[in-house]
Amino acid sequence: MKKLALFIMTLSSIYTANCQIKISLEEAVSLAIKNRPSVIKSNLDTEIAREQWNESKRKYTPDIRGEITLQYNPIIATSIIPVGQLTPGAATDETRAVQFGQPWSNSAGIRGKQVLYSPGLRSELKEKRLEVERATWNSAAEAEAICYEVTKSYYNALLTYEELKFALADTVRAYEVYQLAVQRFTQYQIKEVEKNQAAFDLLNIRFQYQKLEATLENAYLQLLYTI
Repeated sequence: MKKLALFIMTLSSIYTANCQIKISLEEAVSLAIKNRPSVIKSNLDTEIAREQWNESKRKYTPDIRGEITLQYNPIIATSIIPVGQLTPGAATDETRAVQFGQPWSNSAGIRGKQVLYSPGLRSELKEKRLEVERATWNSAAEAEAICYEVTKSYYNALLTYEELKFALADTVRAYEVYQLAVQRFTQYQIKEVEKNQAAFDLLNIRFQYQKLEATLENAYLQLLYTI
């Protein structure tokens, strides 16, 4: 009788050992936050809002530009100069064609622009900053909600697993009591109603154990879903 009870307890212990949670709570929460689409979306919204805020702040940055121009002049203006009239005391009618300018011309310069005060830009910066704060708060709230959800599922599975171990011990004890009742009944030490009561108690405890097995399976499925 004791060997049979030990055999049942060994098989059930193997089952309960295989049902034990193989991941820590910290790892479960980390996986859930990393893989949950809502968290990924919240983090992306925060990055977009922060980048838009930085883009608005860059409008206060001085805008300095350099400019270089190089131009080719294929046609150079030509003027007729009365060079003979330029000689004092010996004026003549001599003229000469003179070109003014060079085939190439260039110029260089630097331009700068700085926004000192803009009511519209200040309002835009305030709005963008509020958007960053809102997106950051939403992301943190989403992560906190997932942490609570995973923690609740994790401890629910853990407590159910512990209840299953106690139910296993109760099942083994009930089986031993039933076997003892059968032995005593065959020896006319107890009435049949007492033997039947031991059998009923064993069936009831086995039923409770099977219910806990199903509950534990559902608890693990819920935990996997939250992750």
